[in-house]
Amino acid sequence: MTNREVIEFYKNKAIHYELSDEFVKKYQQSGGGYIKYANGLGIKVDKSLAEPNQQWHLLKSYYGQKIEQKKLDLDAEANCWDFNWRKGGFICPELLLWMAEAAGCNITEAKREAEKLCDNNKRSEAHKKIKELITWEMIKNKIKNP
Repeated sequence: MTNREVIEFYKNKAIHYELSDEFVKKYQQSGGGYIKYANGLGIKVDKSLAEPNQQWHLLKSYYGQKIEQKKLDLDAEANCWDFNWRKGGFICPELLLWMAEAAGCNITEAKREAEKLCDNNKRSEAHKKIKELITWEMIKNKIKNP
């Protein structure tokens, strides 16, 4: 699945989903990354509203900046589920959960496991657990066979 296909699929998805929003409202990162970018643009950052939403995070903060910086080949294979962020793998648990939920995956177990890690000050490990429980193959299958 290419970056272009990922963008095309997620641009038509809802900006909020129940389970991933519950996670954001409790565990949204406090700064850096997409939060810093949103603040710089004057976009509302409100954890209690799960804002900025994860669709914006994916399409504007991540892909939009990469496209603007000419650091993205739209027709290259999407690496968002890679375990290595240097290879393009996403490490933000709220984004991963939203992507999985928007694709139609059951995220209950992955959310629960990510919450446990966050509660134990191991947020940096949450993305790995989510990717183990919900694979990129599972998401691609949901996207291609809704």
